[in-house]
Amino acid sequence: MNIVAIALENASRAYPGGVRALDGVSAQIPQGEWVSLIGPSGSGKTTFLNLVDGLDRPTSGRVTVLGRETTQFASDEMTTFRRENIGLIFQQFHLIPYLSALENVMLAQYYHSLTDKEQAARALEAVGMSHRATHLPSQLSGGEQQRVCIARALINDPKIILADEPTANLDEANEAIVIQIFERLHQQGKTIVIATHDPSLGDLAQRKILLRHGRVVAEHRTKHANAAAVASESPCNENETLVALGHAADCPMRTIELKGGKPDKCPQCGMKLVKKL
Repeated sequence: MNIVAIALENASRAYPGGVRALDGVSAQIPQGEWVSLIGPSGSGKTTFLNLVDGLDRPTSGRVTVLGRETTQFASDEMTTFRRENIGLIFQQFHLIPYLSALENVMLAQYYHSLTDKEQAARALEAVGMSHRATHLPSQLSGGEQQRVCIARALINDPKIILADEPTANLDEANEAIVIQIFERLHQQGKTIVIATHDPSLGDLAQRKILLRHGRVVAEHRTKHANAAAVASESPCNENETLVALGHAADCPMRTIELKGGKPDKCPQCGMKLVKKL
């Protein structure tokens, strides 16, 4: 039986003047699922995320996260819950301009408990940014800033990752790196919800939820998710080609295919290898 990580029950968010950013949305997301929110600007994707992370509250309906009805939380209780359970990745990065990449990651630790420089350095290493740890945001490209943002979101080991258009401002090379990071997080069992216009990112999710005018108009499982499920359950023989479902961002093996009979994990970064379909 799947454990529900996120549940919206007839959730709405209305504003003065009759504007309804979200209109009676109900959705359930099991733990460990990767979901993409798809829709044009103004369809309610960001509002959906904000109701889950508690940065906004529904005007009606209920929101439950990890078994807790967060719509009943006081502001400080919601802040603590978000800090301990939810990692936020923003389109605009929101890095402190006078802090280095390492210090920006450590800032999230500060609000959680105590800072740990070595742990923050490992978080940057995990997203391929250890060589830029001492650089200010103004000295980083957009893709590098986004990877620092991801490291900051992951530093407290959240169960849920929420990302709002994480590849919107990136070039093709940096987009590919960020996608690899999300693939790796999914393999680690994180619950991921991404609002995106990017088809290449949206198609990697297990399920798409389509929003229009604040309402869910359709949802379906993706071909990518079905293929991954078949591959991960199928044994490989020595004549079949293996690929990794995700590599570390800086893993030198991420573009290399291996043959069956080899180890079932990447020898460099340890990610699971499956049969190529």
